[in-house]
Amino acid sequence: IMDGYLFKASKYLEDGEEQILIFYINDCGIMVMHDHLLTLSPKLKTALAKVPLGKEGDSRTTFMQQKIAIKKGDTLATEVGSRNFNGRRNVGIDFGLYDLRKTNGVVYDSSFRARFPMIDEYGTHAVCWLDYLEQPDKSIVKSLPGGDSKSGKSSDYCK
Repeated sequence: IMDGYLFKASKYLEDGEEQILIFYINDCGIMVMHDHLLTLSPKLKTALAKVPLGKEGDSRTTFMQQKIAIKKGDTLATEVGSRNFNGRRNVGIDFGLYDLRKTNGVVYDSSFRARFPMIDEYGTHAVCWLDYLEQPDKSIVKSLPGGDSKSGKSSDYCK
C-alpha cells in the first residue's frame, strides 16, 4: 500500500500450516503489517529465505539485515490465509497500520495488559487504517456491516 523497506518477518506454524508475517516501514515512521501470507512473491521468497520457521504458534520475528525495498503496488503474495482451517479453506489476512511517530492515546486497562503484555511494542501506535483509504473506497468500507459481536464495528482505533 506504500513504499517502504522490509523491517522484520516471521515464519511460523498455525494448525500445522506455515504462515508468514511481515512488517515494512517507510522513512516517515509509518509501518504496515501483513499476517497469514501463504505463497510469497519471488522477491519476498528470496528475501525471507533465511528466516527460521517457528514452532506452532511461535510468530517471533526476525529483523531483516538487508534493506529490501517494498514498492506501492508490489505483489507480496499470491495466496493468503489457510489451505485447511478446521477442514476448510480460509482466505483471510491480518492487516495493521501503525504510526510510530506518536502514540494513539488508547488507554489499556490492567486486565487487557495482562492478556497482551506486548501491547506497548506496536499496539499503542496502531491507527484506524480505514481513515487512510481514499474516496470512494473509504465510504464503501465504512458502510459495510460489521462481523460477529466480537469484531463487529467497534474498535479502540476507529471511531
